[in-house]
Amino acid sequence: MAPRLPDGIRIARAREVTKPVGWARELDTFARAFGGAFLFGIPLLYTQETWNIGTYLDAGQLMTMLVVTFAAVLALAHVSGFRSDAGKHRFASDLEQGIEALAVGAVGSLVVLLALGRLGPGDPPDQWIRFVALQTVPLSVGAALGNAFLAEGGGLGGNDQKRPPSAARALATDVGATAFGAFFLAFNIAPTEEVQLLASEASPGHLVALIVLSLVIGYAIVFEAEFLGIGRRRAQTGPFQRPIIETTLSYCVSLAVAAGMLFLLGRMELGDPIRDLVAQTVVLGLPATVGGAAGRLVV
Repeated sequence: MAPRLPDGIRIARAREVTKPVGWARELDTFARAFGGAFLFGIPLLYTQETWNIGTYLDAGQLMTMLVVTFAAVLALAHVSGFRSDAGKHRFASDLEQGIEALAVGAVGSLVVLLALGRLGPGDPPDQWIRFVALQTVPLSVGAALGNAFLAEGGGLGGNDQKRPPSAARALATDVGATAFGAFFLAFNIAPTEEVQLLASEASPGHLVALIVLSLVIGYAIVFEAEFLGIGRRRAQTGPFQRPIIETTLSYCVSLAVAAGMLFLLGRMELGDPIRDLVAQTVVLGLPATVGGAAGRLVV
């Protein structure tokens, strides 16, 4: 009689057997692409110099950047495939995958720019085009890189065969990994003026949109994108390993890291209005959440 496997490993293997197909697989593919886009490209979405450049670049300059970017993602698609099951790399398939990477970058940049209040109904159409086109460059490359280097590739890794940790240890590990990842990515943005600028201009609707977007991205990166480490996460058990609970808890940890970093860097003080404290924390909470999600995939 074969030895009985731990419950976590049996659950993980059962999920591997029932991998999504059809539209469900397409959704997972695009979740991985969007996850990679935000992991690699979100710092430039918070850069004022990039916003300023977007106000004066002409159509020829933007088109040149998009052509160069398309060539880069086309090369990555040929090497690794935008989809893990792309099969033989024919030119038509590479072309389709390159276009999809650009589309992911464009949609991702549009959503974040709207949530950050960088674009609005009062802005002229040409500004929408310039801003989205410029930010499409890093996000589309990030989408291609995320699949090329971080895809799980199916099945459980070698470390996934070990007995999963206890619920308490898994919780402690997740909190620590989230805090480390949030600190690593948010530290690149926290010292800049952009956080205060975005917070001062953000309406309550923008802040709510940032909260929702942070939760959705955090969930997608860890539980839907099929990145490296998903096998280990599926093998974990415990009350805090449920996707919704873990995502909410990790977002709270990321907010705490963001607020602590802003205080330590002197960007916020206890005497500041509550509205300013909340707004700055929520604005920095988006990149902190992305970094925290990446940190949880590593452990």
